[in-house]
Amino acid sequence: EARTRLNDAVEREHQATARLEQEVRLRTRDLSEANSELSVYKKIIDRSNEGIIITDRKGNILEANSAFCRMTGYDQTELLGKNPRVVKSDRHDAEFFAAMWRSIAQEGRWDGEIWNRKKNGTVFPQLLSINAIAGEDDRTEKYDGICVDISQLKDVEESLNRMAFYDSLTGLPNRALFNDRFAQALSR
Repeated sequence: EARTRLNDAVEREHQATARLEQEVRLRTRDLSEANSELSVYKKIIDRSNEGIIITDRKGNILEANSAFCRMTGYDQTELLGKNPRVVKSDRHDAEFFAAMWRSIAQEGRWDGEIWNRKKNGTVFPQLLSINAIAGEDDRTEKYDGICVDISQLKDVEESLNRMAFYDSLTGLPNRALFNDRFAQALSR
């Protein structure tokens, strides 16, 4: 009888070990699939033409893709751990940033145009979207910033404005500018 109990205990131990090994195999497979997915997402972010940064809730940069690095002139190693203020241009006042953070706090996002500074000091315009990323407890854990350099767009806009209001040969104000300013003066 002692031998039967011992054989039963050994059999239960083998079954438990087999179940644990099966669970370990399943979890290992799931982790492998999750890592594979994360690798794909990381490649997508890094190959994007839009500049992308991810910060922790305190604003420390955790990730910066190659497009953001190209846009700003910084190496990723120079950005990691820093605050995005490293690219701040000083063209916006405190109220601009207060309104931006109010929007992020209330709506979880902000979209707009912002002027930033490259590593070499050049100031350039960007379209920027900032999103709050909530964790499982619905508290903001991270922020992502996705931006596009719109310098060429601004140059075209300025060129079109010049062409509309100034003579291309002499560079003097034209009739359209006169009419525009006259209408403004009349309305005042």
